[in-house]
Amino acid sequence: MCKFILKGVVLGCLFFFLFLTGLLLTAEVIKVLPSPNLDEKLRKVTRLNPFDDESWYALGRIAYYLGDYSEARKAFGRTLTVNRLFYPAWIDLMGLSLKDTNQGREIVGLIKAIDLLNPTDIQVHWRILLETLTLDKSWAREAALNEIRLLIPLAEDQRTKLFTLAGMLLGSDEALLTFVPDDLAIKTELLHYFLFSRKRADIAETLWDEICARKWKTKALFRTMIKGLFYNKKYKVCWDLWENNFRSDYRENLVFNGGFEKNFLRYGFSWRTQGKIAGVERVRFVHFYKVEGRRAFSMEFDGEHNPSITNPYQYIYLQPGRYRLRALLSTKEVTGATGFYVEVSGPHFRATSEEVKGDTSWKKIELLLDLNEPGLYRLSLRRNATGKLNRFLGGKVFFDDVRLVKLNK
Repeated sequence: MCKFILKGVVLGCLFFFLFLTGLLLTAEVIKVLPSPNLDEKLRKVTRLNPFDDESWYALGRIAYYLGDYSEARKAFGRTLTVNRLFYPAWIDLMGLSLKDTNQGREIVGLIKAIDLLNPTDIQVHWRILLETLTLDKSWAREAALNEIRLLIPLAEDQRTKLFTLAGMLLGSDEALLTFVPDDLAIKTELLHYFLFSRKRADIAETLWDEICARKWKTKALFRTMIKGLFYNKKYKVCWDLWENNFRSDYRENLVFNGGFEKNFLRYGFSWRTQGKIAGVERVRFVHFYKVEGRRAFSMEFDGEHNPSITNPYQYIYLQPGRYRLRALLSTKEVTGATGFYVEVSGPHFRATSEEVKGDTSWKKIELLLDLNEPGLYRLSLRRNATGKLNRFLGGKVFFDDVRLVKLNK
């Protein structure tokens, strides 16, 4: 009996608590709802002070909330008569006009007024853009494009999306070349967009010509262009651009920086390295042990690992014909069953030199290459991992004076 009474008391308290909570929530909701006579009070205010723009605007918002769009339009109009710079009223007027999409001329006029009042307000431009994108009207398309044109310089972190959207509305990627503002930073991002997002190397080439003609070319832009052409597998175009930029480095030798006199650029047709490799203690240029110039390339190994090495390597674009490759290779205390060799590989082609290991003073490497196909070839210093007992690689290897010459021009 006591348990039954206790349960009844608990349930009663719970019901009372829920009832009280409901009353409180209802009171909070009532607070945010417009008072039945609030609009009348605001009308009295506007009659007493017809130049109170905020009261007119509040009156318009109440009418809009109640669904009386005609009254809302009048109130917003009076707001702008009092204060033409009250841009929230412009926004709401535009929203009302968009409910009747046949009012194209009026809406475009409203949008122009809003843009004029808020030339750098990103939020306003985005709102107009989103509103106009929902309409299947020619004037809406033009209005959307105008908002994109205003947003591109302002919304730096959204430019890729804006480029894509503009391209869709314009009907082609090519139209973006003249659509975007003439600004170096924007053109730079557009170049990256064509190369990596759209994979349109052909349009990127046109934009690159414009950048060069305007003398906007920088090392960073050149690097972007070369990497982008590699990414799009436009190797011939990439080679021509690279060779023209480094024409003083290509006389007879087709290897860029064949004597390792410069640091690696690590992109394009320069020497590259694999990065961190287990067992490689140090990669460096040495002045104390060289054949020509002022230094040679060197790698040192810890004797506790069995790595495959492709270090350094360089891409070269070659036409069909006969070539002679020469290089100098030396090893000191190189252990393991396999040694180092020079390799040239490309389309349906592979040529390798003899291996060099142990203690070998500078050895001359020479390869005759008969190429039948034009394309991208790779020149590299290599060593293959082995499964034999004496597999661990130790010691040092030196590489210098790498030359590639075409014999039948």
